[in-house]
Amino acid sequence: MEKKVKELKTTDLSNGQYDFELRLKTILPGPDVTIIKALEKEFPEMTGQFKEFLLDEYITFCKKQHDYGPTNIAVSQRLETDQEIIISLKGLWFRMNDKIQRLFSLVLKRDSLSAANESVEDSFKDVSVYGKIARVVMSKVEIGKDENGNPIYVSKWGR
Repeated sequence: MEKKVKELKTTDLSNGQYDFELRLKTILPGPDVTIIKALEKEFPEMTGQFKEFLLDEYITFCKKQHDYGPTNIAVSQRLETDQEIIISLKGLWFRMNDKIQRLFSLVLKRDSLSAANESVEDSFKDVSVYGKIARVVMSKVEIGKDENGNPIYVSKWGR
């Protein structure tokens, strides 16, 4: 099992051939797959909807990246240092906070699920997508070695 994990790299999955079932079989340890399969059997509507939402969020992510490009999230930084990553995360925090404040206003203050311009569901989706983007921004990949032979890591965002 451990050998398969080392062979399956993120870059192998970024060519548009992402296979959710393959990922489950090769990455997750046996007990987790058992739990997932049991939950999918017991709650097929809920787990199926969850997977649909993940796909919907991925499509939204791709469309936004097509429109804005990665420098929007990177705040025109290369995300090669922790400080540059923190700047990007601060921008994401502000975007998420806008959505959270919107949800606060609609759901908690007004007890409403409808809005004139953007649905409550869209706001929840945006928060979820921004959370995933933040995780990618914080994920690092080795791009080489420094003069002492130490690995150099940078954010996977925009790569």
